[in-house]
Amino acid sequence: MKLSIKHFGPITKGFVEEEFMDITDFTMIIGEQGSGKSTIAKALSTLMWIEKALAREYFTVKELQLPGRFRSRFEYHSIKSYFSDDTTMEYIGSMYHIVYRGESKLHIERVANSERASIPKIMYVPSERNVISVIPKLSMISDLPQSLASFLDEYDKARKDLHGDLVLPTGGASFAYDKLNDISWVKRLGNKRLFVRMCG
Repeated sequence: MKLSIKHFGPITKGFVEEEFMDITDFTMIIGEQGSGKSTIAKALSTLMWIEKALAREYFTVKELQLPGRFRSRFEYHSIKSYFSDDTTMEYIGSMYHIVYRGESKLHIERVANSERASIPKIMYVPSERNVISVIPKLSMISDLPQSLASFLDEYDKARKDLHGDLVLPTGGASFAYDKLNDISWVKRLGNKRLFVRMCG
């Protein structure tokens, strides 16, 4: 995948040294506070979801090109207001090439030889995720940001689908879920446990 963004929220000139940022299986974004790291991740997540939605025919290219439809997809991450008259975006995925040069200049085309491309689960994990570790019954709070609510739903589904402990790739730790008491645990160092109440 490749991504180019300019004049979008805190991002101004975009990727100066290269026109595109290559997105690989593991891509690390480093920068100062407020430089646009999260904005890149949120925009990429949205563009990948649009690509997936087009492939699954949730909507058509023509529907997405209607006034305001493309921008409205960025509301999920609360970044719709980041668009300006100078905003440009270009995304080259495994199935679609999306070019945005303003409200009336949205060009989308199918990438050649893309009929067998895999469609992964797409999720931006918000920085507010830590909130679920300290507030019980987070699902009872109204007006959660959509991305946090989705993360909470997916986390809840994943832990309830666990059969046994999930070995984590760091320090001999493992994750476990007590269905009876609705508590998640991170186990470490033999029988010692770090008790982490996640949510109910």
